[in-house]
Amino acid sequence: MKHTIIFLSFIFFFSACDTLKPKSTTNTGATTAANKKVDPKDDPQQRQPDGVKIPDYKRIDASGTRTVKPRIDPAFWWIGMANTEVELMIHDVKISDSNVEINYPGVSIKEIFRLENPNYLFVVLTIDPNTKAGKFNIVLKSNSGFKSIEYELRDRNRSVVKAQGLDNSDFMYLIMPDRFANGDMTNDTYTDMAQQGVNRKKMYFRHGGDLQGIMNHIDYIKDLGVTALWLNPVLENDQAYESYHGYAITDHYNIDKRFGNNDLYLKMVEKCHQNGIKVIKDMVFNHVGLDHYFIKDLPSKDWIHQFDTYTKTNYRDQVHFDPYVASGDKKEMTDGWFDKHMPDLNNNNPRLAKYLIQNSIWWIEYANIDSYRIDTWIYPDQVFMKEWCEALNKEYPKFFKFGEAWVKGNSNQAYFTQNSQLKNVWNSGLESVTDFQMYFAIQEATSKPSGWDEGTARIYNTLANDYLYENAYRNVTFLDNHDCSRIFSVVGEDQAKLRSAIALLMTVRGIPQLYYGTEILMKNFSDPDGKVREDFPGGWKGDPKNKFTSRGRSVDENMMYTYVKRLADYRRTERALQDGKTMQFIPKDGTYVYFRYNETKTIMVVYNPSDKEIVLNTDRFKEMTGKYTSAKNICNDKIIPSIAAFKVPKFETMVLELR
Repeated sequence: MKHTIIFLSFIFFFSACDTLKPKSTTNTGATTAANKKVDPKDDPQQRQPDGVKIPDYKRIDASGTRTVKPRIDPAFWWIGMANTEVELMIHDVKISDSNVEINYPGVSIKEIFRLENPNYLFVVLTIDPNTKAGKFNIVLKSNSGFKSIEYELRDRNRSVVKAQGLDNSDFMYLIMPDRFANGDMTNDTYTDMAQQGVNRKKMYFRHGGDLQGIMNHIDYIKDLGVTALWLNPVLENDQAYESYHGYAITDHYNIDKRFGNNDLYLKMVEKCHQNGIKVIKDMVFNHVGLDHYFIKDLPSKDWIHQFDTYTKTNYRDQVHFDPYVASGDKKEMTDGWFDKHMPDLNNNNPRLAKYLIQNSIWWIEYANIDSYRIDTWIYPDQVFMKEWCEALNKEYPKFFKFGEAWVKGNSNQAYFTQNSQLKNVWNSGLESVTDFQMYFAIQEATSKPSGWDEGTARIYNTLANDYLYENAYRNVTFLDNHDCSRIFSVVGEDQAKLRSAIALLMTVRGIPQLYYGTEILMKNFSDPDGKVREDFPGGWKGDPKNKFTSRGRSVDENMMYTYVKRLADYRRTERALQDGKTMQFIPKDGTYVYFRYNETKTIMVVYNPSDKEIVLNTDRFKEMTGKYTSAKNICNDKIIPSIAAFKVPKFETMVLELR
């Protein structure tokens, strides 16, 4: 792209596309010293690289004295959007006193905002519906001279699949990109980034997984029966330590180059869509990384929540609805920091709010993604989050959003969903949450003895509280994730119990999500060592075993993979397990029975949590079984000639198609 400089006096020019291109910095690849053999005495639980310390907390000023790398966000926009306005955040040295001029048909300046930091200028543009796509100059005039910024308005690509949303036919697969597969060893490390090298022997260091690695194994994911792919955040996390997880974002508009770049992310989405797989992007609105460019050069002191001394959140979701809440407790929950290296964003700042909303719209339009998972939904300002939902709904009515609501209690969880049936409470505008109540219930049912409220009764009680939601079928159900102990370890590495947990997940109402590696018996607990984030075997060159292939998996691993695939394939074609009605029966002696049904099919699910085989008499289920005489076991294709009474093996969940 050629650029023409036409101004006299002090002239400055930068391309709006520069922030989207991978930088030409030295890449040390996989040959860095960090990849050499590690001393066996070296601590595998080391959290910070040698010589790196956790920063002491201090207030951050907005004086504008930091080093500035000029940029404009968003780097480009589109014509024909439902919202005809776009707010540009221009960051450059001492520009706040500039006058702004634009000469382009259909584009006008509606408003300009100046904050306390002189290095920022916020320019609101109105784009007429008849405006043509093209490039134009944004001219900044001040006593020090002229600056010209080339900006581009693009045509929307209406020929591609995008913003499909999720529904009950989907089966979601969660991947931590740094730990799944290393498809490009040349992007493992960069000399201009805060953390150097990879070290797979240390859980809290980077391991080198990337987008290319995921693309290389789309066939594996598709074959498993997955229809939606959720990646932990892949935006830049240029932090000195423990940023492999992606939740300490330092640039909202660029993919971390150790994962790839924006173009590669777009290609990954395209490849997923070509294979019938939707893409879910993980978003964070509560906090960012301490090394984010707008934290290093803070636009205004109230851009983040600041205290005289370090104040951590109290993690108490109850403050949102407690009728007796102390205002100090609520402030500590919503404004307190997650960690010293993750400043807490002040979503009440209107410039920041607009920045975050536009960024979310930008990624949908640019990358054609289908859904957002929102990290730590309960911690940001809830008024802002509702406004965010409304803005996205205006542009993309089918787009699906689900928030992490790590809470205890059915009513606590329902509170954060839209149109809940709770009386006189906040309406969030959020259609779905991660269903931690069902997560707790299935874990308990498959790992603990049953009682009046324990074991299988926990699932029964959870479903009985579905009246609290506008539509509980939209909840995202799961057995584990990147923050939780792996289900195989929770059930004592008992494969029968794991199969039961998976069968419950795939047949209960909701949109099921599987964490990478569950299908090949990956194990471990979240505490104390975080080994739930281990590498997928075979994702790295030189791995002794490649479990992406049936030949690389053990007999037991292949059996579990096939079991998941069988249930996923069946669920994908069987509407009764997607949006069919549910009827459950009170657990008796721990045995739990429920039905999923519609006008054409009835599926009976039977879970025996005991360590002994039982004979199930079905007389009390006549309401659902009355017109049926036999059944097919979906898990093994065996026929049960009479459903009047039949055997249920210990720890087994039977999925029966009634005939």
